[in-house]
Amino acid sequence: MNKAKEIGAQRHALSSPDTTAILQGFFKTGPGQYGAGDVFLGINIPPLRALAQKHRDANLATVAALPSSKYHEERMFALLLLSSSIRRSTRQASRPPPGT
Repeated sequence: MNKAKEIGAQRHALSSPDTTAILQGFFKTGPGQYGAGDVFLGINIPPLRALAQKHRDANLATVAALPSSKYHEERMFALLLLSSSIRRSTRQASRPPPGT
């Protein structure tokens, strides 16, 4: 199984129909509402963040398709991975070179 499919399976394993119903109500996904048509897997943010932390080494090819996903949590997962990557690269860039 490739990395993207492995991460996808782990993400889908976290989903819950009960949480899906709650999220769709919270984000106002009904016709004419601001989140109309948004589709949820039913994953709360803390487990999604933990999964993103676990896969923080995922390469851009693994993350590339997620921002266009129909699922809210997959788009959020991509943002979590990308923001983690940016934070890491910013920290590394701000470190002084060895021996200085």
